[in-house]
Amino acid sequence: MGKRKFDPFIIVGLSISITAMFVAILLHGMPLTTYVDIAAFLIAIVAPFGAAFVSVPFEYIKDLPNVFKVIFSSEDVDYSELIETLVTTAEKARREGLLSLENDIQDIAEPFLRKAIQLIIDGTDPEIVKHIMINDMEQMELRHLLHKKFFDEWGYYGPALGMAGALVGLIAALSGAEDRAAVTHGVAIAFIATLYAVFMSNAIVLPMATRLDMKNQKDILIKTLMLEGVLSIQAGDNPTLTREKLISFLPPKVKEEIAAKKEEVGSK
Repeated sequence: MGKRKFDPFIIVGLSISITAMFVAILLHGMPLTTYVDIAAFLIAIVAPFGAAFVSVPFEYIKDLPNVFKVIFSSEDVDYSELIETLVTTAEKARREGLLSLENDIQDIAEPFLRKAIQLIIDGTDPEIVKHIMINDMEQMELRHLLHKKFFDEWGYYGPALGMAGALVGLIAALSGAEDRAAVTHGVAIAFIATLYAVFMSNAIVLPMATRLDMKNQKDILIKTLMLEGVLSIQAGDNPTLTREKLISFLPPKVKEEIAAKKEEVGSK
């Protein structure tokens, strides 16, 4: 597994969205303070955040600091290196037997792969190994999906509660119909709340949910490669067959990169 590092591109994307909004406001010749309203902020941004808390169990909510770290980071995975590690392990297992892998198991940093290899060393039936490891993958995916659901719900409730903010503003405007300033302020709250909610949901929150979904798909692919590799090792497959089997799971672009790397090594 690659090392997780800060991804500057998410800051670039957020900066573009926010800057575009500010520039659009300034182009209309209005001061930014015109668009600042605490009441609208509370209704359109804080309230949807609280509503999202209600929709997801607390055990997943308390992971939010780590989830934000995941959102703002990226992980470079060398699929070629992972596959070659599994192929090398397959070669050793065929040559020296599965028990020979016990000496190497402590050097495996990835807990999922270490657990799978330990199971085959212990002589666990292949179907049971597959069942146990798929259960682990499903629990990982459930955790990831619930984290994503928090952001989905936050983004979903935002525009709806933004409309509630609009109603609050209109009620304030109508209740002070005799006071022109009160009417103006009430209408401003109505539109500002809607603006806050729509922008927050569509420019910030929902893109974060999409980012979490992509990371989940990547993690599933990595775990699938590990599981299929271990099952192939246990079955005593030819290492070349193991390599081709694992490569078949990869997206076309990654396959091309691996093929290019193989040609580069072969030409030396």
